[in-house]
Amino acid sequence: MRATHDAILVGTGTVIADDPQLTCRLPGLGMRSPVRVVIDRQLRIPATAKVFAEAGQIPTWIVTAASADPVRQRALRDAGVEIIEAGLEADGRLDLAALLARLGERGLTRLLVEGGGRLAASLLRDRLVDRLAWFHAPLLLGGDGIAAVAALGLRDLADMPHFEPIGSERLGDDVLSIFRVSSRD
Repeated sequence: MRATHDAILVGTGTVIADDPQLTCRLPGLGMRSPVRVVIDRQLRIPATAKVFAEAGQIPTWIVTAASADPVRQRALRDAGVEIIEAGLEADGRLDLAALLARLGERGLTRLLVEGGGRLAASLLRDRLVDRLAWFHAPLLLGGDGIAAVAALGLRDLADMPHFEPIGSERLGDDVLSIFRVSSRD
């Protein structure tokens, strides 16, 4: 999936919890790694994170607030990371619609979001998702797991985002289901 997208987007929590490389590591696809875009409003991700290790070879962009530590910004730039300052909403969250517009202006049109539940909820709440790729395993974790999507803050079930299925595929024991945003949304 990564090889078919221009960029991959994650948030701070995903990088801190999982320390992902966010690259294509399948044989023959290494050169197809997308731009790595990481939202880190306060630049909390440690400099030792894997996502920074190859910033000179694989484009790595950090989206942060203008008020983020300038010394830390300089250190990241010196490591080959591009800093993108983003505006904030009234509640202190990054303005995701403006960010996605800026990414589009830079030629990124196919964005794969592998972020955690908070980033997913923010994108869904702001109606910035046009397609979902949902991987299911034949297992139930229940409330012991981490939610794939954080609370959306819905007042009514009619306010929830609507999607329609467009395909599915078995991948071993797992199933990948693809949905697109419904025309009623």
